Amino acid sequence: EAFQRAEALSRAGDVAGAERVLRQLLLEHPTQAEALNALGMALTQGRLNEAVDSFERALQLKPRGPVLHRNLAETERRAGRPERAVEHAKRALELRPDHADALAILGGAHFDLGDDAEALKCYD
Repeated sequence: EAFQRAEALSRAGDVAGAERVLRQLLLEHPTQAEALNALGMALTQGRLNEAVDSFERALQLKPRGPVLHRNLAETERRAGRPERAVEHAKRALELRPDHADALAILGGAHFDLGDDAEALKCYD
């Protein structure tokens, strides 16, 4: 129920409300990787470093989560850290080779690094 409420708040543009709901949930269930992921997604709307922290905490709990690695890769890229984006996009693809979003993020991060040849491989 808290997830649905947070998601609805976030969709409505009330990121602060979504954050409050998720932080309350995490006070009650601090080891819930899904709540940390949801908090990270809410925080990507302007607070990228905090979003990274949330995704990293989630990965400590669920290191084999391809979606978590994908979300962290995208956030690292948006935060101007393409090397870290490459690292996490590759990890997402190791865990789920058909992850199209992770492959696109990997290609974009390679472009950001000026490695056009590697980037183009991601789009073949």
